[in-house]
Amino acid sequence: MLDFNFGIRWPFNTRFANLKTWYSTIPFAHKHCELQVCKTNDILCLNFCFTTHSEADHAGLRLGIGLLGYSVDLDFYDDRHKEVDLNNNTPTMWEVKFCNLDKKTGNYVTIRTEICLNVFEADQLVTDVGSDYDKCFLTQIKHGYKT
Repeated sequence: MLDFNFGIRWPFNTRFANLKTWYSTIPFAHKHCELQVCKTNDILCLNFCFTTHSEADHAGLRLGIGLLGYSVDLDFYDDRHKEVDLNNNTPTMWEVKFCNLDKKTGNYVTIRTEICLNVFEADQLVTDVGSDYDKCFLTQIKHGYKT
């Protein structure tokens, strides 16, 4: 990640209003462009940010300039999340196993299995229903194989 920010802002005002946003896909797979004009508290602001998929969702190039209370931001970004395999566009999925302890053998027995599209969904599932079981196991699945 390369991130450069310089800003002088009016400290007595926190205004922010989106005046106009233009959004478009560009002729590359999963790529998008967005131009946004906003009212802000910027007196002078310069932004440059470049991220890759190993660092962030929606990786790409972001440029911004603010002057006398207005800002213009230009984003070129990828719509995929970092959990998507960029080589073949296969999502990294998560298998959640809900298990109870077998008191006779001392082993955990799988009661329920769910497949989630991302780790956030898997974590929310464990938070919502995990307390009904003795133990939950999360396994990352990539290319159809468990890792």
